[in-house]
Amino acid sequence: MLLYVLLTIIFFVAILFLESFFLSLFGLSIFFVLFLFLYKKIDLKILIAVSAFISFFFDVVLNLPLGCTFLSLVSSLFLYRLFSLFLSTETGFFSFVFKMLAIFLFYIITFYIQRIFVFGNLGYFDINLFVSSFVKAMVSIVLLLIFENIAQRLRGKNNGSVLRFK
Repeated sequence: MLLYVLLTIIFFVAILFLESFFLSLFGLSIFFVLFLFLYKKIDLKILIAVSAFISFFFDVVLNLPLGCTFLSLVSSLFLYRLFSLFLSTETGFFSFVFKMLAIFLFYIITFYIQRIFVFGNLGYFDINLFVSSFVKAMVSIVLLLIFENIAQRLRGKNNGSVLRFK
């Protein structure tokens, strides 16, 4: 039990550090990529609860309006689930297209929610915002592919729930 608590604290500090680092340096949200990676792998209630807890810490550490990250995360997840009604988001080409679209919308929604909370208006609509969000979404999809490839290599061929290390 103590080991789980220590691993949870280490994971929390590591994800807080990585999110702050990548968000400040490149504008990338590793947290949302990790959220999409874990979306169908663990229970949604647990994932939402842990994400709410961590996202409120991100808002405090990154000096964002409280609840901004979580609201962006939930609205992007809602749109992703809405996309999954039309085509399969489990495997294949369309799964990554929908994930990229959800990540793209996450960056757009995060920008505009921050503007609404801080200034009280939407601000401006600029093509540079959409291009930069698209590039961030492309890089985030590559990170998501790397996460899924690592997870696939760690899993055994016979049992998908057992991790094995080479």
